[in-house]
Parts: sequence; C-alpha cells; structure tokens
Amino acid sequence: MKPKSYIFFSLMVLFFFSSSFSSELTKSDFKKVDPAIALLLKHPETQSIISTLSMAKAKPEVKWLNVLIKTSLSHQELNQLGVRVFSQFNDIFSAAVKIENLREIIPNPQIHFIQLAKVASVQNDVSVPEIHTPEVWSQYAAKGKGVLIGIIDTGIDWQHEDFKNADGTTRIKAILDFSNPGDTNGDDILDGDGPFGGTLFTESEINSALHGGSPLNTDDVVGHGTHVAGSAAGN
Repeated sequence: MKPKSYIFFSLMVLFFFSSSFSSELTKSDFKKVDPAIALLLKHPETQSIISTLSMAKAKPEVKWLNVLIKTSLSHQELNQLGVRVFSQFNDIFSAAVKIENLREIIPNPQIHFIQLAKVASVQNDVSVPEIHTPEVWSQYAAKGKGVLIGIIDTGIDWQHEDFKNADGTTRIKAILDFSNPGDTNGDDILDGDGPFGGTLFTESEINSALHGGSPLNTDDVVGHGTHVAGSAAGN
C-alpha cells in the first residue's frame, strides 16, 4: 500500500504544479504582443502608465486597454472572447480588452498580434527637419508665400479665422462646391449652372458674406477639407 500511496501522491503533486503553470505565457506568446503590453504582463505595477498611453477609459473596477489586434477571428468571435470591437480593416481590429483577460486571449492561435493603440501627436519639430524643409528655406528662400493651393476635399469653413487676412477679408480665392446642387435627378450629371457643374463662389462673394452680405450656401459638414486646407495654407 505504501508504494502505491506514494506514487498516487506524486501524481497529485505533479498535476498540481502542471495546473499552476498552465496559464503562464510562453516566449512564443510574448512575441505576439508589443513591448508595452509585454511590460504590463511582466510588471502589473505599470498598469496606470500603460493605460494612460492608450487613453483607455475604464471604470475603477474594470481596467481596459485600447489595442489593435491582428487576427483571423471574426468580429463576433472576438466579442465572445470579451473583446470590445470598434472597427475593422481587413484582419486588423481596433478594440478594447480587459487587462485581466489578456493572458487568456493571447495564447489563442488565431490571435496573431496585439499592439497598444497609442495616442498620436503632432511632431513638427521632428517631421519638418526630416523632409529637409529648412534646407529648402535657406537654399531657395522659398516659404510658400504667394503660392496658390488648390484642394479637392469635403469643403471648407469659409468663416474660419485661419482663412482670413488681418483686415478680415478672405484668403480664399474661390470655392467650387460640386454638391451644390449636386446630381438632383440621378443621371450622373452635376446640375449646377456654372461651367463645372457645381456652384462657384468667388472671392468677392466670400468677402461680401463675411461682412454682412448674403451667407454662402456652402459648408464643410465633415470638417476634413477645412483641416487639410488649414494644414496646407492656414495663416
């Protein structure tokens, strides 16, 4: 009896230790996460710092990380794993995942990579020298003054201060709105009276509207065109 009992006890101890380490991540698992997430997994005390980097909005009792996940799983399958999906582009998902669930999700063979979704910031101090702009300024004395820029986009906020001179007049030479009136009868032909099929607003018409005249029937509902115009030619 004693030898059998000893063997049985040994098997129980072996099973206990196997179970204890079964949830531990392997080296292969750590290759599936970026350095920030790996740091969090190895050093949980960095949780507040890592969460701040991903701008995660979390309830006090539940901590979330905003992440990008490369996976062959579907939207619904990720939801079943407790992942909160925001958007998808091919096999890349933007999502939020509970920190406490990371160790359960990472070993899944259909999860190929998880990256912390970091907050982007403007880095003109780095990007401007990187494209050699200072050399152009010094060598050619070219700073964009007098250059006319044409932008095809979602429109422009013609009342924005970024597009006004110091005296309040517009810096916009013209606005051609192809959505005004657009294709009203579905024949794929723009129905505007102007030569381009849209509605043309001239510099003088913009100035008149800015100084109390009839407002212009054009706008940038999306905001992207205004943003691009401000970046390219804002004052």
